Amino acid sequence: MPANTCLVFMARIPLKLVVLAAVVLFGITVVFLEAPILGSNRKLSSAISSATSKRDIVQDTQNSTLGFGAIVLLSLPARTDRQDTISLLAAHTNLTITATIPGVLSDDVDHKAYPYGAGRKKFESKKFYPYLGSWRGHMNLFRYIVDNRIETALILEDDLDWDVHIKAQFQALSQALRESDLRKPFSEHELAHAPYGLDWDMMHFACSQVHIAKPPRDRVFTKYVDENRAPSRAAKTLCNPYGYFCWDGLMEHAKLEDNERVIYPTFESVGLSAFAVTYTGAQRLLYQLSYKELVDTLDRSIAHLFMTEALRGWTIIPPIMGEFKIDGAQDTNLNANVGKLPDRKSNLQGHGPALRNSVRESLVSTWDDKGSSYWTAELKSWEKYSKQEL
Repeated sequence: MPANTCLVFMARIPLKLVVLAAVVLFGITVVFLEAPILGSNRKLSSAISSATSKRDIVQDTQNSTLGFGAIVLLSLPARTDRQDTISLLAAHTNLTITATIPGVLSDDVDHKAYPYGAGRKKFESKKFYPYLGSWRGHMNLFRYIVDNRIETALILEDDLDWDVHIKAQFQALSQALRESDLRKPFSEHELAHAPYGLDWDMMHFACSQVHIAKPPRDRVFTKYVDENRAPSRAAKTLCNPYGYFCWDGLMEHAKLEDNERVIYPTFESVGLSAFAVTYTGAQRLLYQLSYKELVDTLDRSIAHLFMTEALRGWTIIPPIMGEFKIDGAQDTNLNANVGKLPDRKSNLQGHGPALRNSVRESLVSTWDDKGSSYWTAELKSWEKYSKQEL
């Protein structure tokens, strides 16, 4: 077709159709050219989102529950003095007490609710009767974890002391558990949700007595670095004539340096001042110690379950936390005559476990003015008021 004929033909086409055709052609061209780029952008966006979501769960040890699902305090309602202290210590180290489970006095346990087994016979004796309430309080605590389906919980009794760098200490523990060959590799769920894993029932952080398994299983342990651990010489000062709080033998067995702790598979660990349980562990403990049978006092019964491999868990030596004592009648709720003194002693006279930086000591240095004026910065500007007539 001649060129002039084409021009005449196009001239006869309505202008609206020409504009519409141009718009459609332009749109098709853009879609065609941009399609691979848009697809790439979607892939890039998805990759960025995936990379962002895969954060290191170990960092959850820095939150206000140290990476556990909850921090639960066990305390007798009457011990408001201790509850005040725990609130101060938690605030000082930016921790949150998720719940407080009321402790139980032995007189408040109905006879029909006593446990079955040798433990019951012990509780019926005058010497061990005060331990009945302790057993019931811990059963209530395990039941709380089960009822609320808490995946992991840190349990604290109300007479504790810990280090001001407790978050760094638990981060080191979390990393050690992840890197340890004592257990199978972390599952995808554990890597995403559980800084300490979930393959355990109970972990001991503050014991009074620990025995490890007999050879050759006494060689099963892993060491890790904790720069906030107290020197070994401090731990040796805790050992008493009755064999409690004696960590130096276990530390020497593992050949620990002053900046190291050791993780042992729990065999016979006694003491419940600070420990953690999983949801599965809480169910197992409630079954074994309440529904089934109590073979001794509570802590000895738990040790028995570990020794017979009915429970599994880890014990950290030297302990991360420990009991704080003031050597007075208020040190125990089990027997009013133990350590009874005519007058209450001050918390400022107390002593605790071997810690590098005690939070209780830090509390005193932070809030005790030691005679200085709270208004020091304002005193100079207040001088003019002294000349003011009333």
